[in-house]
Amino acid sequence: MNLHDPATWPQHSGLFYRRASQYREIAHAFFEGTTALCNAVTLGPGGGARPTRGHTHLCSNCIGVLGKLGYLSREEAVYTGEGG
Repeated sequence: MNLHDPATWPQHSGLFYRRASQYREIAHAFFEGTTALCNAVTLGPGGGARPTRGHTHLCSNCIGVLGKLGYLSREEAVYTGEGG
């Protein structure tokens, strides 16, 4: 999984990703609701903006919850796209 590439983020029915606003680069994971898995963001009316490739990255706290819920295997590495 690459934090900066939404195409590599876990996919499941009911699971979706949104940014809190168009001005924030961090995307959060949601599962069939308006509160992010990390409980840091609640979407207002109309929801948030969709994350786009190369423009955003996934919240580290949401990644932790995705792992606990079984959406990420223990062996799956999180690639940040930084460094060598």
